[in-house]
Amino acid sequence: MNSIDNFLNEKLAGIGNIVWVKPNLPEEVGEYTENDYTKQWLKSKGIVFNSDKEVMSFLNSGKMIPVSKEELMKKYDNLTLNPSEFEQELKNPEYLKSFQSMEDVLVRGSITLPAPIILLVDGTYFGFAGNRRLNLAIKHNMPIKVWLIQKN
Repeated sequence: MNSIDNFLNEKLAGIGNIVWVKPNLPEEVGEYTENDYTKQWLKSKGIVFNSDKEVMSFLNSGKMIPVSKEELMKKYDNLTLNPSEFEQELKNPEYLKSFQSMEDVLVRGSITLPAPIILLVDGTYFGFAGNRRLNLAIKHNMPIKVWLIQKN
């Protein structure tokens, strides 16, 4: 084996895994209340919340499921699944710092993360929360689990 192969094998061997856990849903309510794009998208689908309690009830209807990048790419909105698009997101210094922090832990071993929250509404996957977490798994070809909320 040449030195490049050795380097790549060592890097790959050093990557751990992602342990997905149920998101802390009360912390994620702000992804609706503070995000006009999410509010408008949901409103266009006939979904409107009048209180944090209603948002929580909606979020609690989800379940943890495995999903592939290919499945998400069938039809999506508000997700950054293309690596070049995600690179644009990383131009924000705070976003980059947060992503690199998670990635540093992952390459040293295992990391436990809240599953991204994905809505499946009328056949479209909508990223509600957890874009960086999702992209960390995609970048490192890790299995993805999401907190999926279906509304048809």
